Amino acid sequence: MISIYRKIEEQSDSDANFEQAFIEEGEEVPEGWTTNLDEMPTEVKDPEKEQWKQQNEQLLQEQKENRLLLLQMKTMISSLMEEVINLQSERVEKQDKE
Repeated sequence: MISIYRKIEEQSDSDANFEQAFIEEGEEVPEGWTTNLDEMPTEVKDPEKEQWKQQNEQLLQEQKENRLLLLQMKTMISSLMEEVINLQSERVEKQDKE
């Protein structure tokens, strides 16, 4: 088996510039394909796109941290509410005894 490559004409959501396939050794390389990856045209990455990707990654990390913080706060509030309810119940029981 040998690897063959061809340029992807339609840009998808991925950053891939080429497609890879495999053929048997001795098999003819189809038109538009090459066995030499170095022959594939490489596109210069857009610095602005790279900056957006980095910002997006940072925002996703911040969102993850914020969700964790929110979950911790909800847990604390729930514990506090439970404690308040217990204190109120104790207070009512104490008043009933008097």
